[in-house]
Amino acid sequence: MKKKFPNEAEFIVADGIPISEYLKIIERVNVVVDQSLSYSYGMNALISMAKGKIVMSGAEPEILPIYNVKKHPVINIKPNIDQICSQIENIIKNMNNIPRMGYESRVFVENVHSNKLIAYKFLKIWNEFSK
Repeated sequence: MKKKFPNEAEFIVADGIPISEYLKIIERVNVVVDQSLSYSYGMNALISMAKGKIVMSGAEPEILPIYNVKKHPVINIKPNIDQICSQIENIIKNMNNIPRMGYESRVFVENVHSNKLIAYKFLKIWNEFSK
């Protein structure tokens, strides 16, 4: 991908670094490739989406009911280099969509994973069990 798009994109591998450095890198990028060996995205993906980044991660359709949504902005990837590169290439070829896609990520986190919503759900469960 570096050879194919030398002037259009910078590719950074952030593996095995402290979270403070990882967060600095997230600030610089538009797209984060997270876990590919999962059915759902993790905390790093949520942090990235909250910052308005496009996230590529495991995001199988089976997870939608868990979050009570019909769709999510995460680009579903498999542990397949050709499939991941194809998705990245699609983003690069459609760079004008990056701001909208980043905005959709941010709104999704606000609506589905906000701290207030999670606290409300926690208190509801707590109150049910403490009766």
